[in-house]
Amino acid sequence: MGWYVDGEPDAFHKSVPNEIATLSTVTPADNDVLVIEDASDGFAKKKVTVASLPSGGSGGFPNWQTYTPTWTGSSTNPSIGGGTLTGKYLQVGSTAFVVVEMVAGTGTNFGSGEWFFSLPVEAADLTAVGPALAWDVGTLKHEGIAWLFDTETVQCTNRSNGADWGSGVPFTWNAANGDLLRFSIMYETV
Repeated sequence: MGWYVDGEPDAFHKSVPNEIATLSTVTPADNDVLVIEDASDGFAKKKVTVASLPSGGSGGFPNWQTYTPTWTGSSTNPSIGGGTLTGKYLQVGSTAFVVVEMVAGTGTNFGSGEWFFSLPVEAADLTAVGPALAWDVGTLKHEGIAWLFDTETVQCTNRSNGADWGSGVPFTWNAANGDLLRFSIMYETV
């Protein structure tokens, strides 16, 4: 196997037989072409054009960004009060990775009905799902699924019975205990 950065002739070349090479020492320029060659048959080559990536993170990838999700209910909107509602996301090309956490605190009002959390970047379709956790602190952790309700919001559902999470599901939420909800989801952006 060998790999090349093809922005200028012979700009970079390294052959690493029977090993996977890392590109951490290479900083490709926009429109460079990465060619991956499998020497076992001499013909298998794949070309990938390096897109413009925001810099700042490890290896030239973007840093995680923070955002404040909007938390809504199907009947009455909840409010975070003295708790915390945080979100962060990483966007690489047209793929977004999102993590949201709600920790109840003094004055948290859980509203009524099913809950929805806003996304930082609009989704291209409704095909993505991810893991979710609801923790009735001191009692039990509930496993769930985070899914795209529409292209701008996520809803969480019990994995065991399909009930949508909200003010009374998967348990009666308690602000004094610091009950929490956490989910992550990866999806294609518009």
